[in-house]
Amino acid sequence: MSNKELNIEVSDKLSQFDNIIEYGFCNKSTQLGFDHNIVTLKQIHSKQVHRIDHNTDYTNLQGDALITDVPGVRIGIYTADCVPVLLYDISKSVIGAVHAGWRGTFSDIISETVTAMKSVYNSDPEDIISVIGPCISICCFEVDGDVAIKFIEKYEETDSFIYPNGEKYMIDLAQINKQSLKHAGLSNIEVIDICTKCDLGYHSYRREGAGVGRQLSFIGIKI
Repeated sequence: MSNKELNIEVSDKLSQFDNIIEYGFCNKSTQLGFDHNIVTLKQIHSKQVHRIDHNTDYTNLQGDALITDVPGVRIGIYTADCVPVLLYDISKSVIGAVHAGWRGTFSDIISETVTAMKSVYNSDPEDIISVIGPCISICCFEVDGDVAIKFIEKYEETDSFIYPNGEKYMIDLAQINKQSLKHAGLSNIEVIDICTKCDLGYHSYRREGAGVGRQLSFIGIKI
């Protein structure tokens, strides 16, 4: 499902609550008009999660996930092949935005974010809707053996998200993050099946190289 007027990809699940939240997965052509009002952070491929409230200093946040329950606050992350994940606790009205590259995925940034939502806001994972946005797909995400071995050694069954391709391997980061969401107790999960390398409407580090632009994924609680 997409918002063609704004060039924003949206979710069937989250769109049921558009009277409560605003959100979207942007592409190269998106013109929001309010992106300067979105809280973001310096992304460092970590498992660091930040809570945003009225006392937060937004100027020097470093990490890869944001959570908040403050109405009127929009939070967002930037990607150019990495996995964007948006979270919404429909019971507690808590939101999250996660940047999961392969390093963050391997470090369980998803589990860290859900754990933070549980600890800070008493969220129940069964009440959390999660949407995995456009990212590089298994058709295009080729890695060296040393990276692949990390995942093979960590997970018991990898046939569904990693396979050899000559001397290298193909990895499905979206599927790994979906499994991480399930392991964290979430069942209401949606995956938007768009490959950012295949689709020229998106920025892609693998396609464009260093200096590539990035697209914003954001979510906010309406006042």
